Amino acid sequence: MAYPKMSIISQPLYSNPIKDIPGTVRREIARLNLAGKLPPGSRIAITCGSRGVANIATVIRTVVEEVKALGWEPFLVPTMGSHGGATAEGQREVIESYGITEEAMGAPILSSMEVVQVGVTKHGIPVYIDKYASEAAATIAINRVKKHTDFTSHIESGLMKMLVIGLGKHEQALAIHSYGTYGLRVLLPEVARMVIEKAPVLFGLALVEDGLEQTTIIQAIPPQEIEQTEAELLKKAISYMARLPIDDIDLLLVERMGKEISGSGMDTNVIGRMAIRGEPEFEKPRVKWLAVFDLTEGAHGNAAGLGLADFTIKRLVDKIDMEAFYANVITSGFPERGKIPVTMANEKEVVDLALRLLGGTPPERARVVRIWDTLHLGHLQVSESLLEEVRQKEGVKVVTEPEEMSFLPDGRLKPIDWQAWLH
Repeated sequence: MAYPKMSIISQPLYSNPIKDIPGTVRREIARLNLAGKLPPGSRIAITCGSRGVANIATVIRTVVEEVKALGWEPFLVPTMGSHGGATAEGQREVIESYGITEEAMGAPILSSMEVVQVGVTKHGIPVYIDKYASEAAATIAINRVKKHTDFTSHIESGLMKMLVIGLGKHEQALAIHSYGTYGLRVLLPEVARMVIEKAPVLFGLALVEDGLEQTTIIQAIPPQEIEQTEAELLKKAISYMARLPIDDIDLLLVERMGKEISGSGMDTNVIGRMAIRGEPEFEKPRVKWLAVFDLTEGAHGNAAGLGLADFTIKRLVDKIDMEAFYANVITSGFPERGKIPVTMANEKEVVDLALRLLGGTPPERARVVRIWDTLHLGHLQVSESLLEEVRQKEGVKVVTEPEEMSFLPDGRLKPIDWQAWLH
């Protein structure tokens, strides 16, 4: 079979990283004038989520140090709904994989799936808080604010979601996700408002990343201002997002997926697929066939979002922890994303099949895009048929001359050292 020639291209992404992460965290907390707000020795719960947030261990360690400096006793609470197989041990393992250990943070980790009900919303939704957090004098919420992969609203993925789906554990995740996207759009903010009051929340620390997944904003927010400020930060986060520079794609090859890359394994805003019943699909990009080839180690066997792809390979499927995978997918309420795509032996078999399914388009003229994952889009590989189009995009550069797509003897695509292009 003939294959398209491929070139690596680069695209400009917004980049403005904070150089002094600990110093910025300290200055933000100092702005809140918290001294004397709680009695000495007060126990403070600090949230720790399951996403691959830039500099998260450094941020949490600095918050721990500041809490101690105020005379209080911090402890860490894994806050991630159904992730980590919806078990206390699994959730602790997830945060420790990010370097968030008791030794490194200087604070104990109290991981439990037990929750305490603290109220009921006007829509009749029970409101839960992690058992350990409920016994604390206050809670500090820390999370990245970003575009959600399931819905659009004034509040999407950020502090308020952390306080609901995270701090409320599997029980709260089930209560919200059983209502589908209505639960996320309408019920989640309602529950978050009650959690802010009942926890109570001492402050929120919002993080925003630039197009190169570097921390670009750190902002400490008083509890009563969390909703409004998060909505404003979300607009900035969306404007910084990396996206594909091509709208019409015949075949999108994604080398890896994982929960630390996106909550849906592959960011739906990047691949242009929602796969939620009743929710409209994206207008762009328009991807005819999508293949994904590997699951990151940081996913811990959770392949949630795999159903967004049309094709995959045995290597990825063999890495799936079905218990963790299904716990997350079923809790989310979006089982379509839990389907396992057509599974081939290797990457060559997938590419051959997808190119054959393009109808009258000759393989060498196919519009093919290859990416490392949906988080790292500063460099990508595109077929020769797309070069004229991408050259019209402001700032896009063709980095390598076109070379025919090739495979190793075992059927793997010729490797690209994606990490080398990050620097």
